[in-house]
Formats: sequence, C-alpha cells, structure tokens
Amino acid sequence: MATAGQVLEGPHDFRLHLLEIGEEALVMEAAYGGTAGMPPEHLHPSQTERFEVLEGSMRTLIGGEERTYGPGEPFEVPPGTPHQMAAEEPTRTRWEVHPPLRTADFFVALYGAIAAEDWGAGPGDPGGVQRRGAADEPIEPAAGAAAPRPPWPTWRLCCAMRNKRARRDRKGV
Repeated sequence: MATAGQVLEGPHDFRLHLLEIGEEALVMEAAYGGTAGMPPEHLHPSQTERFEVLEGSMRTLIGGEERTYGPGEPFEVPPGTPHQMAAEEPTRTRWEVHPPLRTADFFVALYGAIAAEDWGAGPGDPGGVQRRGAADEPIEPAAGAAAPRPPWPTWRLCCAMRNKRARRDRKGV
C-alpha cells in the first residue's frame, strides 16, 4: 500500500516522490534522468493529470499537439485525452492526479516489480503478471480495491523498457 513520503525508483534515473495521497488528489514530484524517450500513447478515462515543470524541460504530445514546457510552466491532460511525454534532459515536475483512485498503489506495485525484476511471463502464467485488459484498453485502478500486481499492458511496457535497456547496453551506449 502506498504511503505519503514514499519514494519510488524506476529505469533511466526516474524517481517518484509521493507527497500527498488524499481523497481529491494524488500529489507527486517526479525526477526524470532525460534518457527514457516517449512511453506508448495512453489515456486515463476519468482522471485529470496536472504538471508543472520545476527544472529542465518536458516534451509532450497531448491530444495530437506537440509542445515543450520549461521551468514554471504548467500543463494539464484532461480525462480521456491520449498523451505521451518525456524529458530530454534531467527534469523535475510536480505531478497531480485528480481523482487519485488507486494510482499511488499502482505505482508502488509497478516500480516494486521493476525493482525486483518480477516480470512474470504474462497472461496465463499463474506466477506472472495478471491480465487486466487488452493491450489497447485504458486501465485505471478501481477505488477501494486491493492493489494489483502490474496489469498486462504495463507488463508489456516494462518488458519493452527492459529490452530497450538491454539493446542499448549491448551497443555500449
């Protein structure tokens, strides 16, 4: 279970500090190493995400519009809007999710699995990651439910990130 003050670490020097976990909002500070590239396009059916760049810059693709934001600039992703974003240099952002639903618990499960390299074998493997929907289905945690292991689309994303890192390591980059 997620707790305020918790710090999660991910690939490419990503750090996520859970500042506040409330009924109305999840407030975080995210630090990006600037080497990850864009994640797959995704959306959140009923959540608004608000960001403010504290340091560095964030390149975004929100609803088909590309823009780069710098220090002090806020931006918002409305519910149901396809989006992607990436820092191309070391960057820090304040990140809010409204309503929070179980997003904090999802991040704890996701980054815990990444840290443990507990990838599993995907759908059908009783010891693997649970399938929570088709690869193109948006997934949000349901309010009040127990924290899941990372869902199938996340498993695919995690494997893609791990495979990209392995390819880069083989090339000596």
